Amino acid sequence: MGRILAIDFGKRHIGLAVSDETKMIAIGLNTIHYTNKKEMVQKLRNIIKEKEVEKIVLGYPLSMLGNITQIGLDVLDFKKLLETEFALSVELLDERFTTEMSKGILREMGKKPIHRKSVIDKISAMIMLEDYLRNQK
Repeated sequence: MGRILAIDFGKRHIGLAVSDETKMIAIGLNTIHYTNKKEMVQKLRNIIKEKEVEKIVLGYPLSMLGNITQIGLDVLDFKKLLETEFALSVELLDERFTTEMSKGILREMGKKPIHRKSVIDKISAMIMLEDYLRNQK
């Protein structure tokens, strides 16, 4: 039984979370930092193999009005890359509020969200995956 990988895409950083085998719990993974597409694909390939991923859920940033944004267009290109490179199903998830929710979680923990981009990306991926898993039941 495979796992589900959640990705919070960024042009230099990718936040990640993976489900447990039962697809009930979201577990944050280290954020991927990359300088080029080849490096990023190889790092993802290693994680997908190691964690036995069967499906990817990808954050899709829309504007507050629900319109596509420039980064949303980049995410659509990234989705095509993932499907081509890994031959896995990739599902888009609305991620409009995950960054603010992640910052709120850090503030509740007594940490300032400034300069914690890697942690925010990881928490955002976890929030997306938790929502996805909850809605699958």
